[in-house]
Amino acid sequence: MFLAKSYYSRTKSTQLAIIALLTTLGVGAIDSIWSVYINNLLNDNVALVGLITGLFTFGAMLILLFDAPLLEFYHERKLYVISTIVLIIGYTSFFFIKSLGLFLVAAFVSMTALTLRRQNYGILVRENNRAKNMGEAEGLQYTLMNVGWLIGPLIGGFVAAQLGYNYVFLFATVFLIISFFLFEVTKIKECNHCNIERFTIKQGFSNLSSYFKKKDLVRNYFVSGGISMYWGILYIYVPLLIIKEGLASYWIGIALFSICVPLVLLEYVIGIKSDSIGFRKLLVYGYAIMALFAFLAFSTKNIYFSILYLALGSIGAACVEGTREAHFFKLIKKYESEKYYGPYNTHRQGFSTIGKITTAGVVVLFPLNYFFLYMSIAMLFFAFMATTIKKSQ
Repeated sequence: MFLAKSYYSRTKSTQLAIIALLTTLGVGAIDSIWSVYINNLLNDNVALVGLITGLFTFGAMLILLFDAPLLEFYHERKLYVISTIVLIIGYTSFFFIKSLGLFLVAAFVSMTALTLRRQNYGILVRENNRAKNMGEAEGLQYTLMNVGWLIGPLIGGFVAAQLGYNYVFLFATVFLIISFFLFEVTKIKECNHCNIERFTIKQGFSNLSSYFKKKDLVRNYFVSGGISMYWGILYIYVPLLIIKEGLASYWIGIALFSICVPLVLLEYVIGIKSDSIGFRKLLVYGYAIMALFAFLAFSTKNIYFSILYLALGSIGAACVEGTREAHFFKLIKKYESEKYYGPYNTHRQGFSTIGKITTAGVVVLFPLNYFFLYMSIAMLFFAFMATTIKKSQ
């Protein structure tokens, strides 16, 4: 029985990781050109790009608060399917949209769908894996997702340079459709035998309140938010800096490809070793490495060296990425995953929002490359915060 459950867990975990890979191929392609695409619509207003993308992310965070109540009526599998279909429609619409107003509406709907999709995907991963294998499972998920983040931006930058930014959305839609059909074929289901509690809207807000009363979960929340802030800033402002420096669009893909290489090479290995190395140690050193190389990216005047330093900084990001979520799941019981995963997951949008909007203020007051310095200072703060988290057994 144990071997059968273990085999089932590993099989479903692998299938989910392949689905995540296909998804991130598309989403990664869009993220490579997202800020530049919006900047073109706004007639070159970098600070406003940061503000708008930050508000989109904040709106998506609010949606997460209603995910647990939604599960009262639609289980995570059904929500995952619905949000995927909406996302496919949203991304397809970008190919045709020319008006800023229509773009803002479609972008908010797509961001909401992407958020709910990611949320329910995380629950499905948790429910299809044994607690003691979560470090390995998270390492596998993030490794294959990072392959998508590795290749997606590279192809997205090439497509944008050859055909135009609009065609990147069609490219992304194709991969989302493939991932959708694969999800349906594999018949991955929610864990009906886990006795997981369902929630009303009132209980959803109660869950949020309950989450933030738990000291260990609060500390994990803030430490987890650091890398979301880092990626939020990087994926908006690095492409804008590359274009401002006069480089072609395909250099955006090359830059983001380079930044993801260490994640792909290291994350799965780190996930397997996370229990023996220690979550706290990985998070502290990870953030410290990110802070160091962000500062070096600021200190050089050569954009190519800045890209190199950010790629080296991803060694630290590999220590943090999967570790933060594995640590969260170590702090809770399996039946609490739906209760607390929604509030926990708001750290992604919350800190990404903070990063984008505050950096918009930085680039208004200082030259664009000062966002590197801001990232460095922020990551040092999160390295300090990581020293306070609980050492999970």
